Amino acid sequence: LYLGPDEQVVPADIDWIVDRAHRRGLAAPSAFMSSKPRNGINHKEFGVTSEGVFVFLDEALCKNGLNPREQSKRPVTIKLTGGPDGDVAGNMIRILNREYGNKIRVVAIADGTGCA
Repeated sequence: LYLGPDEQVVPADIDWIVDRAHRRGLAAPSAFMSSKPRNGINHKEFGVTSEGVFVFLDEALCKNGLNPREQSKRPVTIKLTGGPDGDVAGNMIRILNREYGNKIRVVAIADGTGCA
């Protein structure tokens, strides 16, 4: 079991969780929680959540006959919920470009921050 912080989880909470895992004898307490303030994987920088969402999206598209890698006539179009300034949608745009290039097109972004 490994955890990744979500919104409203502050650095002090993350430190407490990792310390608690250490006190309880977890074999690798520093690996228990990602995105730690002084070490660990920074979700925003590395797109940890987005990578997982991408795997799900890729499988769903292929299962429905919409494999962007095999599209030759026109790009597959998608809509994103979440602004490009957020962890998931912002990194997802980069991942979509990395994985599909011009074979996918983001046609809409629903955003609560006014960034889109």
